[in-house]
Amino acid sequence: MVCPTQTPPRSGTRGATGCDFLAAKNQYIFVEYSGKLSALAVPPAVAAYKVLGTGYTDPEDVKLSKDGVYAYIVERSGDLVKVALTNANRSAATLIASGLNTPRQLFLDEAHNTAYVVEDSASGALVKIDLTSGAKTVIHSRLPVASDLQ
Repeated sequence: MVCPTQTPPRSGTRGATGCDFLAAKNQYIFVEYSGKLSALAVPPAVAAYKVLGTGYTDPEDVKLSKDGVYAYIVERSGDLVKVALTNANRSAATLIASGLNTPRQLFLDEAHNTAYVVEDSASGALVKIDLTSGAKTVIHSRLPVASDLQ
């Protein structure tokens, strides 16, 4: 079987990390380590890269609300924020929780008003966060961190 030639849809992004897909607009929404929240339209739409917002501190992952209106972003500095995609600069974001220890991955469970974050630190914790109060509960600790898996 011959695979089709693949052409990267965009070059020059600065350390793209986490992403989610916005089906209504056929776009990948992703964070760039350089502090940007960006979008990339994919075929059948014309491939197009667009910066939606700036000012984030080492963003690691992003998940979109079910309605596609908001993005939830974890920053390596320890914050979980929520921002409208129509006004997506960090200065317009709402802080949900702070004090996370090197958060890397995010799972959004809107049905239960909860987010789950994996911390990549010595504690290696899975943390449950209430999206209304910002209350954090460690669900599991001592997860292996990347450096332990070598």
